[in-house]
Amino acid sequence: MKPITVAFPTAGRKGNPDDSSAAHLGGAEISTVVLAKYLQYFGVEPIFLVHNNGPTIAKLNEEGFKAYHVDLPFIPKREEITSVRLESLNQALDRVQTVLKDYAIDFVHTNDANMHRSWGYYCQQLNKAHIWHERGLFSHPKIAHQWLENATSIISISDYVTSLAKKELRSKIVTIQDPLIPENIPEAIEQARVFRASLNLETSSRLIAMVANSNKRKRWDLFAKIAAKTNRRHPTYKFAVIGIRHEKVFQGINAIYQNKGGAGDLINLGYQDNILAVMAACDCMLATAQQEPLGRTPVEALFVGTPIIASSEGGHVETLNDMKEHFLSPDDNELSYAILIRKAIESPQYHREGLERLSKKLRKKHDPLAHAKAVTEVYRKL
Repeated sequence: MKPITVAFPTAGRKGNPDDSSAAHLGGAEISTVVLAKYLQYFGVEPIFLVHNNGPTIAKLNEEGFKAYHVDLPFIPKREEITSVRLESLNQALDRVQTVLKDYAIDFVHTNDANMHRSWGYYCQQLNKAHIWHERGLFSHPKIAHQWLENATSIISISDYVTSLAKKELRSKIVTIQDPLIPENIPEAIEQARVFRASLNLETSSRLIAMVANSNKRKRWDLFAKIAAKTNRRHPTYKFAVIGIRHEKVFQGINAIYQNKGGAGDLINLGYQDNILAVMAACDCMLATAQQEPLGRTPVEALFVGTPIIASSEGGHVETLNDMKEHFLSPDDNELSYAILIRKAIESPQYHREGLERLSKKLRKKHDPLAHAKAVTEVYRKL
């Protein structure tokens, strides 16, 4: 069978190109790396094309991938798609064509909004096969929808995400559940002991945390209110913030916590590369996001043995609904979460039973090898 070479463009982080520890891969990048790793079992060669010549290239090389800097413009997802921006893309078409030729790229596979809008335009103009992997909510600017509609194939990461697409697009969408089963679980659990000790918490303390970026739909404000209400009732319950890189953002979350009567400060754990070990070090995790496309964090937490209390929203429902009484907050308020947090910590066997019943289904539905095989089948049909 003919080998396939697929380009995975990514913006990459700016900074020292030699410092891979500063790469700080985001959710879409992590999912893409897992996909790329397993695609190689099916005769697919993944190549990462990185726009910013920073630490991301070194990180991807460490992971065993071919990753190259490409000096090409792209349109950041938070910036307006203007005629000036489009003209900059237009002027780069010859260079894009050269890159595709030099690396013998068969298909371009985009995985986030930055790359959808930029490489969607490039592929449309150059008539290049383009796989649009929707890991968000199909909420793109009107002008970007023409590139979505023009994509050779569209992959969605969950039935929930697919339901958000325009009706006329749904027949073109292939829903392939994202791989969520973490690797190296025993190592993560062992490392968790060291991490927990480094926090210097009192023996009686219980650690509850949430990991997310600063996107408003993650609802850090609700997390802070839950933390305050729970801490007032249970002073030994300590709350930590994971994934917030900017001190000013953390201070805003902490101010809500204190204004609502929480004692002391929230713990700021910043960005963590070894997130599995950090989650394993916690006594409970929260996931308060609205419209979560899938919900990677709840599943990863469960597989390292940490109870999770998630919002009854979006992908959380799709992933965890079979055990909703264990893992989903029935009401969207602080008290509902506080009650379930206490149950998770005071009655750990309750959540272990839920995990045991859920794990078989999750392992089958979100298996990384099965995911890569399904994506390869999409490639082979193009």
